[in-house]
Amino acid sequence: MGFEFFVAKRYLLARRKQAFIAVITFISIAGITVGVTALVIALALLTGFNEEIRGKILTANAHLLIYDALGAGIADYTTRVESIREMDHVISATPVAYGNAMLASYTRSAGAFLKGIDLTGPSEAAVMKDQLVTGSLAGMDVAGAGARPGILLGKELASTLLVKPGDSVEVYVPRGHTTPFGSLPGVAGFRVAGTYSTGIYDYDSNSAIISLPTAQRLLDLQGRCTYIEVRLDDIYTAEQVADAARSKLGGSFYLMTWMDLNRPLFSALKIEKTVLFITILLIVLVASFNIISTIILMVIEKNRDIAIIMSMGAKRRSVLKIFLYHGITIGWAGIVLGTLLGVVACYFFNKYQLIKVPVDIYQIPYVPFRVRVTDVLAICGSAFLITLLATLYPSRRAARLDPSEAIRYE
Repeated sequence: MGFEFFVAKRYLLARRKQAFIAVITFISIAGITVGVTALVIALALLTGFNEEIRGKILTANAHLLIYDALGAGIADYTTRVESIREMDHVISATPVAYGNAMLASYTRSAGAFLKGIDLTGPSEAAVMKDQLVTGSLAGMDVAGAGARPGILLGKELASTLLVKPGDSVEVYVPRGHTTPFGSLPGVAGFRVAGTYSTGIYDYDSNSAIISLPTAQRLLDLQGRCTYIEVRLDDIYTAEQVADAARSKLGGSFYLMTWMDLNRPLFSALKIEKTVLFITILLIVLVASFNIISTIILMVIEKNRDIAIIMSMGAKRRSVLKIFLYHGITIGWAGIVLGTLLGVVACYFFNKYQLIKVPVDIYQIPYVPFRVRVTDVLAICGSAFLITLLATLYPSRRAARLDPSEAIRYE
């Protein structure tokens, strides 16, 4: 233990004649503790919310979408899908027929996005099975003459239509088939094969899934698909895979990654996290003024001690270090306490799901708290920097003290 740190510790722990200094020291530690605790909780909240929403969006949507640049649909999609599946990081590539539709049961009707996918593939079937709430994937295609093909409804959409597996629904699409008189609306009857939940209210309340061949007939796509959706083993390679696919497929295709599709949402969450971090950091900044007051009063109280130490040969740098260590110790006490309290609070908030939110607005039933090491390091680093800057001025003033003047007036 160095001389400077030893003296700083004695000053911090020793009984003082002026109780006011001890009170300010306690307030300084408490202020930094509150600020750091608030930062840990706030960043954990936004991180958890961001990751939860992102996870649900990526579960409901593909990581990469490939469109025909002319908007006419992708012809010869089977060959293109196979070439995409051979690329690195690609888990699955699925052709999709997509369109708007109106669904009607015996008592209700609702608009929906109709999605036709190939449910015979193992990856696509596995994803849908994980999301199924009721029913099964059996019988999605026409089983025989006069039989209705199956349709999977989002859980909330099925609730709106008041239907369950086995019930019938009618599906109307704006462009069903082309005639000499133009494009006419299409209509087809379906049997509800099951309901599914992605965890996102907007998707579950206005989406329906049918088999790809049925969707192609209903939407008059004539052997084409609307787009190809690609899922990856690492979502952060989406840009890399998109560039490789663009080179492989040629310039007649338009590619969108999950980041492109949700850029406004994720950008808003990132900005909100940054603004909240800066705002709550002001609590630590305010608490640092108490550290300045504490050290200034400490210097006044220990005026004679400083003069004696310097008269015995201590350099001004040693006096500077003594009060720097004093302020830094106060700061670190608050940082450590605040971090521990914040982590413990986040644990209990998660365990008991204390903060409930409306699912239809926030897409999640409760606010999750996710504490990340990078966030904690950023909080501790920022708080330490503020503490260090607050300690510098009074410590330098103490180091500039003239020993002869201090002893003269004692």
